[in-house]
Amino acid sequence: MSRKVLYIVSVTLITLLCTIGHVAVAQQTQKPSAPCQFPKTIWGSTSALTSAVTIVFSGIEPEFEPIIGSKTRMINADLIRSQAVAIQTKKASFWMSHLGSVIRATYGMEEFSSDDWGPQPIRFIWKGGPLFLTMVARGNSGINSISDLKGKKVAFYPGGEGFISACLAHANMTLNDVVRLPTSGFNDALRAVLENRADSAFGDTLSTPIYEIAESPGSLKFIPLPHRDKEGWKRLQKINPSLLPMTPPNGWQGAKQAWNVEMLGFPYGIFAYDDIDECIGYGVSKVIAEGYSSFIGRHAQLKYWTLDTAIDVLDLPMPLHSGTIRFFKERGLWTGEREKWQENQLRREKLRMEAWPKAISEAKSKGVKIAIKEQAWESLWMGYLRGIE
Repeated sequence: MSRKVLYIVSVTLITLLCTIGHVAVAQQTQKPSAPCQFPKTIWGSTSALTSAVTIVFSGIEPEFEPIIGSKTRMINADLIRSQAVAIQTKKASFWMSHLGSVIRATYGMEEFSSDDWGPQPIRFIWKGGPLFLTMVARGNSGINSISDLKGKKVAFYPGGEGFISACLAHANMTLNDVVRLPTSGFNDALRAVLENRADSAFGDTLSTPIYEIAESPGSLKFIPLPHRDKEGWKRLQKINPSLLPMTPPNGWQGAKQAWNVEMLGFPYGIFAYDDIDECIGYGVSKVIAEGYSSFIGRHAQLKYWTLDTAIDVLDLPMPLHSGTIRFFKERGLWTGEREKWQENQLRREKLRMEAWPKAISEAKSKGVKIAIKEQAWESLWMGYLRGIE
């Protein structure tokens, strides 16, 4: 055999072996997932029947059965902790809420800072449209800025202290600068403003009580959180890093008094624990992506529940559910940058989980009471959280 023929045979063999090896690796790394079998009924957790969160989800709900063959049933609760209990105990598979509430469970803050909770391994299934919020008052109240709330009666509800604290911090104020009026929940707090039992409450632009206040004789005032006040925003975000400076544009759905008012916001979303079946996350993602053209007209908020919004994850402070990632991969939307972001979020979650028993141990050694609203304990735990990069 000539040297030339030998060379050609060798190159051919090497090429063939490399090709076989490449195909083997590709088959190993790109092994298709088994087709999903969806349950007849998927249970979800959400807030009160009249809340904006529930109303928004009701526009998506009809698409589940025609797209994946599943019906949905919702467990409604006004208190955020009660909503979280439903998914923690597996009575519900997913939680329809918004980042501002769920991050408290994810980070073990506020009502989740008791020793029987702590940071939870909760995942984003789908990132929805924005939710705008700030402190609200009656239009004829004379309250035009956060600093005007000093000495005023503010409606509080379990789980709402952090939002109110953050807004007050913008004006370099604390909860001690206002008079607290206890209420049963978010909607009840807003109704306290409507009924003149309170001067102000923390509110959004969409809830039923907001419309009622706007149509009342005193009308409605959204108290601004000026974005140019950088120091004020540093104080605000030190209390809750999920709160972002946002402004409802002219024509935004909801009460028109909110248009062009500088306030805070975060995205709506659908969330689940990390151990919920991958097919639940995949199915929910499929329903929203493929049902968009059908549900877009059912609520003004839903036009923002797009695939483009959902895949814009790099600003989220928690990981995505494995089912959602599977769906994005099928659509060719999962990039190396997003994979790196996911890995970093999982790393930070692991550090939070590891920090929790250390914080508990330190608190016990110092005689610090581990309980919700215990300032020394909350300060200790927040110190651990701020140390996680």
